Amino acid sequence: MKLTTRLLSVLLSVAAISSHAYAYYQASGNDSAIVSAMESHRRVDYVEGSDMEVIQVLPDDTNGNQHQKWVVRLSNGKTMQAVYNSDMCPRVPVQIGDRVAMGGMFLWTNQGGLLHWLHHDPRGNRPDGYVMLNGTYYCKD
Repeated sequence: MKLTTRLLSVLLSVAAISSHAYAYYQASGNDSAIVSAMESHRRVDYVEGSDMEVIQVLPDDTNGNQHQKWVVRLSNGKTMQAVYNSDMCPRVPVQIGDRVAMGGMFLWTNQGGLLHWLHHDPRGNRPDGYVMLNGTYYCKD
């Protein structure tokens, strides 16, 4: 009985530490505007976020304009797809585990959150989007 009580105590302590670590990760994210847009399921014409972890690199979309796609984890633990027009700009050498900053248009779709227009606007109708990886801006202007 004492061993069961001790084991339960250790497990509860580990859970509390893990919960605290996750809360710190949440609080330290610089993606609050994107998190807000995602939680409200609303379109935002221009939004920025940083310190987002790439968790999946998807196959390129080759229908029409060529687009790179990847998935990032936000500070609230949710995921969002990024879509980058590689016809207009050099490819981003993004890999799983990278931390990226991005600015662009946020849309809520039936598949979840999506950030696109991650490039300059040739018509000048909106703020220029971008991707920043390892201190290098991609397609900012």
